Amino acid sequence: MQPRPSDTYVSSDSPRGARPVAAPLDASAPEPPVRESMPWRRWGAIAALCLVVFLVALWQSSHDLHTSPFHPDESRWVNRAAYLEELRHPLSSFWQDRYLVRAQPPFGSYMIGLGLMLQGQDLATNGPWDFQYGFENAITWNVSHGNMPTFDNLIAARQWNMVLGALTCVFLVLIVGMMVNWVGGAIAGLTMAIHPLHIYLSTLAVSDAMFTTFVAFAVFSAVLLARKPTWARSVLLAVALGMGAATKLSPLFIAAGWSGYALILFLDPWLRSRARLGRFWSLLSRKELGTERRLGWRLLAQVGLVGTFFILVYPFLWPDPIGRIRIIFAFRRYEMNNQAGFWPQAAIHGPIEALERTWQNLQDRTSSSERIFIWLGELISRDWSGYSVDLYLAVPGLAVLLYLAWKNGLASPQMLGMIAIVAQSILILGALGVDFNRYYEPLVFTTAAGVGVLGGWLVELIWGVAWFSSRRRASNSAVISQSTTGGTRPV
Repeated sequence: MQPRPSDTYVSSDSPRGARPVAAPLDASAPEPPVRESMPWRRWGAIAALCLVVFLVALWQSSHDLHTSPFHPDESRWVNRAAYLEELRHPLSSFWQDRYLVRAQPPFGSYMIGLGLMLQGQDLATNGPWDFQYGFENAITWNVSHGNMPTFDNLIAARQWNMVLGALTCVFLVLIVGMMVNWVGGAIAGLTMAIHPLHIYLSTLAVSDAMFTTFVAFAVFSAVLLARKPTWARSVLLAVALGMGAATKLSPLFIAAGWSGYALILFLDPWLRSRARLGRFWSLLSRKELGTERRLGWRLLAQVGLVGTFFILVYPFLWPDPIGRIRIIFAFRRYEMNNQAGFWPQAAIHGPIEALERTWQNLQDRTSSSERIFIWLGELISRDWSGYSVDLYLAVPGLAVLLYLAWKNGLASPQMLGMIAIVAQSILILGALGVDFNRYYEPLVFTTAAGVGVLGGWLVELIWGVAWFSSRRRASNSAVISQSTTGGTRPV
């Protein structure tokens, strides 16, 4: 007798990764083992997994801490550590309209200052690098004028970025673990931890690895909010987005997007109730979870909360928030155009070319899988350098995430996680005007997430097939046993 589809049931409230519970076909069929309800063991295992990934990330970065070539941008970021001290005087002349204050939102500078303080370093550091007198290959003028960071300050800032880069890997474990399963989370975190570009940027005293940590924090907060829509978690998401916006601006658009998505959640019940439109809408929005309205209110507030955070931490904006926000966006566009003019070979003209350059950088030039292939080749005395499958795994993984988002509903953790990851990636690709490797760091995060989702989903699929096969064998054994002992034979 074959098991019927009705013999198994999975609650729609079950967490991802939960195994279906089968109704026993007869008394002789083996019962599935009953798991003890000990949440502390589960959380302990998750914490241990996160710690392992964190330590692996630090171990990988530590090799490059002293060998990553100096970049002149590090001088400017270490110089701006003093912004943390100046935050105590938000109305001082320091925050008047000038190049360095206008050119870069200050939160990344605050974080560099915090890193130096935690390591016992002074916030009064070097002067800002003057690019008119040379780049990394012509440093004499800047060194002689005190614009080169001291060894202690540079290493302290780099070590702080190493920690933040390792936190990004931990966030990946948690994000993919909550959306798919913890095997996928481990794959995602380790994929990021060993990625050459991530390791390089985590060992420079610049803001790109730090910004990616804020991106990961925002995705994690969105997944948490979907799991339990509370105002506390809404504020947490706003803080994460605000930290990112006050570092690199683009999360301001993400906040506006979340407020727009709230309107979709509010309209969802009405759209389902329409006769013809409801049938079509149900194809796009498969499941109603009952949390749409509560989640909608908490997302609607994001644009106001994030905007408030952004203005509060940026005293330059206080005299005229709207006018000066327009100034910094215009200046940012001017800077990107200047970069494209200075380095025409690196200029990117449109989203299609941005996609092509991204593929070249994250598939052909740097990848986690190539490092794994090289290591495996060394074990058998083969040269497997040049082989890479990162994006060949990440793209299907993102497609699986899209499927999981559709399957679990508009208010699900999978949906909010998917939107947060994809929206930030689209913003970066749309704004990418210059092929500088540091601009690809958030896309490394997206790649690692896609690889983790695919790996976790495949493990779950294989596990499910193996479980069903074992149940089928157990059912057949039970029928044969009944037949040989004189029980009722199947018709």
